[in-house]
Amino acid sequence: MTSPGDSTYSGLKQDDFDPYQLGEKPIPPHNFRLAKRNLALHLLGWPALVISGQLFLQGLGWGFLAAVRSRGPFALPHSTAVWASNNPHLVTLITTLISTLLAGCSSFFFSYALRRSMSLYLLRPVSLAALGASVSIATRSLVFHRRHWKWSAVSLLCLIMAGIQTSAWSTLLTPVRINLSTPLVGREIDLASDYVQQLWFGKGSLYGCLAGAQDGTVHASLLDSGYVKGQSYLGVPSAISLLGQGYNASTQGILAATLNDTHLGSWSIPATIRSVGPRRSGLSSSYSMSQQGFTANISCGLQTLTNVTSPSINTSYTARPGDLSIRRIQVSSDCAQDPHTMFNNSLIFTGNGPYMWTIFCDTPNAYTLIAQAWGTSDATSSNYTGITGWSNTSYLVCNIAPITTVVSAYYSEAINVKVESVSPAPNTTSAGGAAGNVGIFTIYYLVGRQQAMQSNSVADQLQGLINTAPPDMGLHAVEAYLQGVIEMSTSLFRACLSADNKSFGAGEVPANVTKPMHGTWTTQTLGWQRYPSGTTAWVLIPGLFMAFSTVTLVLIAIYRHGGEMGIDRTIFDPSDPLHLIAAASAGGLNDAFRGLKGKDIRDGGMLTVVLGSVPGRGPALVHVDSSSSSAADVTTPLSR
Repeated sequence: MTSPGDSTYSGLKQDDFDPYQLGEKPIPPHNFRLAKRNLALHLLGWPALVISGQLFLQGLGWGFLAAVRSRGPFALPHSTAVWASNNPHLVTLITTLISTLLAGCSSFFFSYALRRSMSLYLLRPVSLAALGASVSIATRSLVFHRRHWKWSAVSLLCLIMAGIQTSAWSTLLTPVRINLSTPLVGREIDLASDYVQQLWFGKGSLYGCLAGAQDGTVHASLLDSGYVKGQSYLGVPSAISLLGQGYNASTQGILAATLNDTHLGSWSIPATIRSVGPRRSGLSSSYSMSQQGFTANISCGLQTLTNVTSPSINTSYTARPGDLSIRRIQVSSDCAQDPHTMFNNSLIFTGNGPYMWTIFCDTPNAYTLIAQAWGTSDATSSNYTGITGWSNTSYLVCNIAPITTVVSAYYSEAINVKVESVSPAPNTTSAGGAAGNVGIFTIYYLVGRQQAMQSNSVADQLQGLINTAPPDMGLHAVEAYLQGVIEMSTSLFRACLSADNKSFGAGEVPANVTKPMHGTWTTQTLGWQRYPSGTTAWVLIPGLFMAFSTVTLVLIAIYRHGGEMGIDRTIFDPSDPLHLIAAASAGGLNDAFRGLKGKDIRDGGMLTVVLGSVPGRGPALVHVDSSSSSAADVTTPLSR
């Protein structure tokens, strides 16, 4: 066979050149078959290097993922987490550098395996188009061949997989904000306990706790609790405080669960919860508890009542003896009443200005509130008749059904309480037992105590909510107001039973009065959390693809050309332009391409070459007849 431009090699003998070796002596064909039987032996050297390198990287990635999923989350040391939180740009830089290094190693192993495999594949006929495409893939370049779209697809896939390895490693290794959990346990007042259900308002020490809470510690909370709940209902963000703890919108009838004793004013309440195990230090912390709450379902409407209706209303207006400027207003009803409370009558004193009064009647499993407000407040210029109607026989009538709840309380800067479920309140002498009585008493107490000569603070707040609310939501805002007062009063009731020297002696709350509660202390820090398997595993796919491709290339090359590996004295790197130029020059391929036009490139790409060796010149790319069926077909020396 004669190749163009091969005058340099005229006169060489057949034994001087063999296109199937990189050494200087041919290898008998039967040695190739023997070499294939020793596949494991041929893995030594560079095949072992690239395979073990890729396996190490895969073990590192999948091992890290498995460790985090099975034993995680893993948190950074506290000092390191603080530094990382304060220097996020440096954390990004460090993790990106590490990710780039790991991705670069994987791409290097793939490229090296492809280059070494190509030097073996070239011992059999290979088209220049295939050689060029392989070189492009090894150097992470795109291949553009209309007729060979598979090469384009493979090059694009390899480019994408190699390119996104850095992002994949960075996603896996970058520390993120994680939550470390520690269980919390404790006890709280059980409103459903037999002891608490049988308590009634008039019981000595309990009355003193509730009615005597005038040291300023809780009185303001009672007054504001309804207004804050009403504002929240109307969409105005509001907060309320009780014993130094802030609540968003309402207490929902709970007493704050605390890890430390509370000392505020005349109140001293022992800690109610403790952690099971140590609490980790972190960037921030909070905790949540599942607790028993208390509220009421309330529905209100305006109703006309007289001394002959059912229920009846009897009102008398008299002057206070000795002071004719003060009016004495006494209201009573013939409705059912709790003998312990007698809330179905009311007595207030006022000047000639506005006023508001309330009474309560017992109904099965509920209470009925009857209230009337009249006049215009000097303090706010509010016309109270907007609360109960413009007629002197029009009254606000509300049905109040107490209910116990299960709530989730989230403790951070302010306590957020979310109702999870509800159930009917315990029922004894009246709806809701002692807790229900306390709620009704608090409303009754606030309205009476806030009556002044020319205003009533409760009426001012109710009228303010009605004025703010849309026309069809005024009564709903009133219902929310009453709910807020009942919930706050129940929280105060729990505090009375929990505090030292209020209802019981110091540290002497009976066990049968409390119930267990549980929760979680959450520490937020930086680290690695348990990733969802269905999503995080995808970040390791690019590296897995590169590793699989590397191992496949190596095994196929060794299986097909293992016998030639032992005589590879001169390494030919097909991705090195100088190696290609030198080998093409040595093989006489200077006339393989007639130009750089598309047709010239396509025609030249169809030429088939093998890698041989020329004495004194080293590796050479030699054009062979494309009809050759095997490597043994190309054995003729180059001649003119």
